[in-house]
Amino acid sequence: MGDRAIDVYEAYQGQVNWPQVVASGVRRVFVKLTNGGGQARVRGDRYVAGARAAGARVGGYHYALGGDPVAQANVFADELIRLNALDLAPALDYEDHSLPKGPAAQTWIRRFLTQLNVRLPQLGKNLLYGSGSDLQAMRAWEITVPGADVLEWAAEYGVNNGTKNPIRHYKGGQAAVHQYTSAGRVPGIAGHVDLDDVLANIDEGTVFVGDRPPPTPGTAATIRAALIQMMEDCMVTFPPAPTTRTKVLALPPDYDVTLVFAAESTIFGGHIYNWTPTEGKGTGGDPVQWRVEVKEGEPIRIPSGTSKAHVEYSCGTEVSCFIQVKPRG
Repeated sequence: MGDRAIDVYEAYQGQVNWPQVVASGVRRVFVKLTNGGGQARVRGDRYVAGARAAGARVGGYHYALGGDPVAQANVFADELIRLNALDLAPALDYEDHSLPKGPAAQTWIRRFLTQLNVRLPQLGKNLLYGSGSDLQAMRAWEITVPGADVLEWAAEYGVNNGTKNPIRHYKGGQAAVHQYTSAGRVPGIAGHVDLDDVLANIDEGTVFVGDRPPPTPGTAATIRAALIQMMEDCMVTFPPAPTTRTKVLALPPDYDVTLVFAAESTIFGGHIYNWTPTEGKGTGGDPVQWRVEVKEGEPIRIPSGTSKAHVEYSCGTEVSCFIQVKPRG
């Protein structure tokens, strides 16, 4: 493909003129969303909104730290969903010195990406970022997870002067993205910025329908079809929650959707709230404020036009959510 992307963090790049960035040829933007077990110190809201409004495809990345990979994956998934930063494959930035290295890294990465794909089953790709030498040492091309491809994002600069140099250290696999400098310059950004050469398809084909318009004209039918195919006879697993927790489901607003919940123990305090593609319509904006109690084994018909459902629950064991989608009428 050879398209240019950038990866940014507001704490470093500061104020950005996004129309200038996109006009310069940048079409894909990765925003730092989370760091270890929490949100990034400077949250990604403004960057995600600004890049998207200027016409870029937007994704997020997580800066991993030593610790529980499952917990970190959940934090990352929460931010990806909250900001709908799902135009690009979500990226795991695996470079910190506190993380396992070499072959031991594979186990940590698999646990992180497996949990991320449990939370975001509609996505089909993950990106694994690291230096070329680190990716080689961990044999990154061997890492696989259920339900999604793992694509490598290799950072290799050569002479770090803003120009492209070939990948020299990562020999075992084929990088999907090459970060070739951290000293790049892009109109609309005052200081240095990481520049990335996109060498394979890293775009995701589905978005949370109804949250915003399709990224390009004429793709609504494609997005809808992909989302329907993904959700038909689909089961999503929610983790145990000793206290009340919220999960988000993306739903196609022009199809009939039914949810059925099951668990090995009682589901307490379960409710579903709905949002529609029309701004202000849905719980929190609609005077009707539709909500329904989650009852195990009982089919729950979601109101027509719902694009997003917030499932609020607490349960001592995992909760399985079965999703059935049918053409309306």
